[in-house]
Amino acid sequence: MGDGRRALGLADRLGPQGGVVKSAVVSVTVEPPVDREKTCPFLLRMFPKLGSHHVLEEFGRPGRGKSVLRQVGTVHGTRVSPDDIKTLKRCNFQIGDFLDVAIY
Repeated sequence: MGDGRRALGLADRLGPQGGVVKSAVVSVTVEPPVDREKTCPFLLRMFPKLGSHHVLEEFGRPGRGKSVLRQVGTVHGTRVSPDDIKTLKRCNFQIGDFLDVAIY
């Protein structure tokens, strides 16, 4: 293609302004399906906030010990990262934990 265009490879795609965006290759480990006859679903308590995370003290529950903050991951709408496919199981999430989600 002599007019400045080129063929897009498998890992390329057109970006929002017409430029080429490289995509990362991420390996995926497939988890076995959950047997809902043996595993009961649970309520996931998620607290979104625009612009920042909540203050840790907001999650304090009297008589329940102290709260511990742990980074789970960062997900971007414009690029691929390994955190995109991270499961709660891989993060050692336990029933009763909260998810604090900062939206930027």
